[in-house]
Amino acid sequence: MKYTLEIEINKPREEVARLIQDRDTFKEWQPQLLSTELLEGTIGEEGSTYKIVVSMGKTTLEMTETLMINNCPDHYQIKYDADGNINIMDFWFTELSPTTTKMVAQSYFSCKALMMKLMAFFMPGAFKKQTRKYMNDFKAFVESQ
Repeated sequence: MKYTLEIEINKPREEVARLIQDRDTFKEWQPQLLSTELLEGTIGEEGSTYKIVVSMGKTTLEMTETLMINNCPDHYQIKYDADGNINIMDFWFTELSPTTTKMVAQSYFSCKALMMKLMAFFMPGAFKKQTRKYMNDFKAFVESQ
């Protein structure tokens, strides 16, 4: 499953791109994030991997995050792997004006688990809705800075 969403953020492109990769502020716009730990590499460098733990209702989900592309302020790509369920997120940042940035997020999901495959097939809107929520939370955080 693949989809693309976009949002306009009322901040300069360089600031938006800097904040999306600032691990010290992740919990401010991702309240479900419980912990993040560097496993390999150097923070912010391509190929670095992290252990991510998030709250999903009454349960927790552990996944590996890999920074695939860091060509900010233009393009940023991360890959999440949760037991073989892969989510690749591409972010592109376009300056609309000196104080406004368009952020385009393209999500690609490859589901291994049967339940995830069924959810992706029957409820693709749930994935888009969650991504849109993250984008809106990020926008609110960035614009409050």
